[in-house]
Amino acid sequence: MLLVEFDEGDAGRNHEKLEALAQKMADLGFDWAHDGKGWGGVVSVTDQRLQGQIAEVRKSGLNIMMSMKQEGKPVSFVEDCAVELKDLA
Repeated sequence: MLLVEFDEGDAGRNHEKLEALAQKMADLGFDWAHDGKGWGGVVSVTDQRLQGQIAEVRKSGLNIMMSMKQEGKPVSFVEDCAVELKDLA
């Protein structure tokens, strides 16, 4: 899962960026119209309350995963990096 956040200073510009992301993913073969390996795509979350809840789950989930004791513990890697939309693929 890749969480992408836009902060262009106005809702219209954020929407444009979100649409561009959805189109880019579709162009790469990932959208909700595909079956199998290509099934999936962008889920738009514009409600600020839901955005906050997603951020909280992400934060809590990372802490839970990193405290796991068994061999299946996730491997830590670079996260929270910024990627230009043109370089996302």
